[in-house]
Amino acid sequence: PPSPRPLDLSTKWPAKHLWEPELLIKRLHGMHWNTLTFYYPGWVTPLIKDQADPLMKEMPVNESLEDYLDSAQSGKNIFLFMSEEEGSEGGRQKQNKILDILRKDFSPHPSFAFRDHEKQAILAVDGIGASHGFHSHPAVWQVQVKGHKMWYLLPPDHAVTKRAHDGAPAHGSAPISHGAPVEQPNACAFLKQVEPPQGTR
Repeated sequence: PPSPRPLDLSTKWPAKHLWEPELLIKRLHGMHWNTLTFYYPGWVTPLIKDQADPLMKEMPVNESLEDYLDSAQSGKNIFLFMSEEEGSEGGRQKQNKILDILRKDFSPHPSFAFRDHEKQAILAVDGIGASHGFHSHPAVWQVQVKGHKMWYLLPPDHAVTKRAHDGAPAHGSAPISHGAPVEQPNACAFLKQVEPPQGTR
């Protein structure tokens, strides 16, 4: 049978037209997002908690969309990220203000997805050169509204550094290749610098 083709759910969304950088900057002027990066074993990690890289300590823990796009911090694997389910109460309120402005832009949801009132949205802005390293989580759906994204996928039974009680990769684990963990925090490195784990497709 032919390989399944990705389904572009955004074709009917206003976001397809409204999320041009200059339009988003105007709508969200002065509003701040959380800035995060990806590390092992924390996976998606707030910059304020990162003590490994002195340069990261100097990065802002939150900033506006216009500042993020102007400063080209994506080359340091810094991205803007918000989740309605995670974070402190104050942090969620700040995130929800942005999501409430944008929510109608990414509707309607497909039949298999959560409803708007369940408030489970996740929104990320990654610039060129930013990415998430190998990680695992329960079933989710994702739509790429703007730009392009490359995926590296491993089968569920691929060897990892640690598994949870249910057999899934444990939070913070990394894939194992040739007997060693592949703890590459930025998967963009696989494009030119580092060989991806054996078995990746």
